[in-house]
Amino acid sequence: MPDLDLQPQVHHFHHNDLRNPTISVKIERNTKGYNFEVNIAGANSTPEALQLLDTMVMELEQRYPLAEKPSVN
Repeated sequence: MPDLDLQPQVHHFHHNDLRNPTISVKIERNTKGYNFEVNIAGANSTPEALQLLDTMVMELEQRYPLAEKPSVN
């Protein structure tokens, strides 16, 4: 009988309910104010993603003052 090297099989199933877009935000505080990064996943279209991004940026700017960018001379 041949020596068969049988390995156990493992299956991973990932299910994401992307009927609604998901938004994740990373906020960093520094000495000059705040910086933030916004990620949007699961939008039905690019215009929908941009609308969500615009809304999120407006809300974040109201709540967290952005770090001042250096002026260009």
